[in-house]
Amino acid sequence: MGPFSAVVAQDTAENYRNQKGVGAALKGLPRDSYFLTTKTVPCTAETEAACTASTTKDFLGDLEDLGLEYVDLILLHGPSNRGGKCTKSACAKDLGQWKAYEALYKAGKAKAIGVSNYCVSCYECLIGAPGVTVVPAVNQIEFHAGMGPDPAGIVSYSEKHDIVVQAYSPLGNGQLISDNQLKTIGAKMTPPKSAAQ
Repeated sequence: MGPFSAVVAQDTAENYRNQKGVGAALKGLPRDSYFLTTKTVPCTAETEAACTASTTKDFLGDLEDLGLEYVDLILLHGPSNRGGKCTKSACAKDLGQWKAYEALYKAGKAKAIGVSNYCVSCYECLIGAPGVTVVPAVNQIEFHAGMGPDPAGIVSYSEKHDIVVQAYSPLGNGQLISDNQLKTIGAKMTPPKSAAQ
């Protein structure tokens, strides 16, 4: 890539149903011209081993849909707890999925592995668990102005473990575009900025 080339970031997921379309759009582009993230869904199987197997199968299907040999980042799209603290059962499912991720990472099918929507209790299912050798590189969470600098302690926990926090919905699902306090702050900037900026 030349010094003025741009790298485009693409974010896909099984439940976005956008992988085939994104794959078609990227076909023929130099692989180093984009950064592709995808996600697999939380596990619904009953055992750790079944979660490992289903996650591996799902991810290999994602690669096929995308028409790629690897992704830059793959995320567990959420913990298997369905809200609230992670239970022992949810932890076993997440651990099964993480074992699949580690194997895919070590095989070069993903350049980095991480999680999305993880709270501290769900992190603790993975970090330090027997057999886990790779700490999540990223936790993609809803994070925007108005939530405070460390909602539920997740930012400080992530920093402590060298996990990058990646924000989604940084404009509060569009609500912050018209936020009066942010408009006031933006108006004081030189040159003036919008609430979103």
